[in-house]
Amino acid sequence: MDTTIETNSRPEISPIRRTTIFCRNMDRSLRCYRDILGLSVIEDKRVSGPAIASMMGLDDCTIRIVHLQSGTSPDGLVGLYGIEEGRPEELPMVKTSSIMLGQVVVVFYTTALARIHRDVVAAGFRVMSSPREYVKTEPSAYTPVGTYAELIFFDPDGVPVNVVQYTPPKQVARGEQSRTIPPSSW
Repeated sequence: MDTTIETNSRPEISPIRRTTIFCRNMDRSLRCYRDILGLSVIEDKRVSGPAIASMMGLDDCTIRIVHLQSGTSPDGLVGLYGIEEGRPEELPMVKTSSIMLGQVVVVFYTTALARIHRDVVAAGFRVMSSPREYVKTEPSAYTPVGTYAELIFFDPDGVPVNVVQYTPPKQVARGEQSRTIPPSSW
C-alpha cells in the first residue's frame, strides 16, 4: 500500500478555517454542536444590512452568527448561521439512509463515542449508522493502525456528522515477546 503524502509546491491556501451551516433552527443546531458534541461558543453575534446580504445573493438580511470551536485551534471551526430576517428558500431535507454523491460530511474525532451516541438518540437526531467498530491492520500516511469506531448521524439541517473514536493497539510485553492486543468492543 502506498503511504506517500503528495504535497502541493504552492501552499497558497490555509487548512479549513470554518465549515458554515445555514441553520433552519439555531436552537436545535446548538443542541447538536454545543450540547452534544461539546464544541465551545467563541462568538455569538448578529450582523445585518445589504453588504453582508450581497455576499449571499440576498438584498437585505439579519444573520445570527455563532462560531464554535473544539479546544483552542483557530482552524476547523463550525459556523452556525441563522438568517432571521430576509430568509431565503430552504433546501429540501433529504431523507436518506445512505450517503449520496455530492454530499458533504462533517467529521470529528472523539474519546466519548458511547456518550455522544446516547445523546444523539435521546435528542431525536436521525442515525444513519450506529457505532461500528473495525480494526485497521495496515498503516497509511493519514490513518494509523488501530481500532476505529464510527457513528454517522444527521444534524438538524440534514448534514451528515461522522464521529470517530480511535484506539491505538496496546503492546503487552511477555518476557522477550510482545503482542498487540486490540481494544475491547465499544
